[in-house]
Amino acid sequence: MADELGLEEAFRLFTYSEKVKSCLMLSFKAIEAVARAGLGDDAVRKVMEAILDPLMAEVRLAYGVTGQISFREVEALLSSVAKDPRPERLAAEVPRAISSVATAAAEAAEVLARHGLL
Repeated sequence: MADELGLEEAFRLFTYSEKVKSCLMLSFKAIEAVARAGLGDDAVRKVMEAILDPLMAEVRLAYGVTGQISFREVEALLSSVAKDPRPERLAAEVPRAISSVATAAAEAAEVLARHGLL
């Protein structure tokens, strides 16, 4: 699939993939910290909702700019977690989401590396 990407497409895909991947990791760590702080389930749910909404917006933006289907898959995973916001659900889904985005980033990185840009 990397051979199908043009240089401009690869740059956009790599940039958005890395951004979404970072957002996923930071979001998970923040929610995990709140959950471990013992602030109660209600506080954890509120924090999850506050983080998941803008995170899903970022994923939708990434899909809109790149057209990469893995961003749709990540949005679906996050939407399912948002319907039942529990840290353990997020913990189960985030690794899959990161893996999906990392695969897209790797394909783009391959194209960029061939052109000496990575």
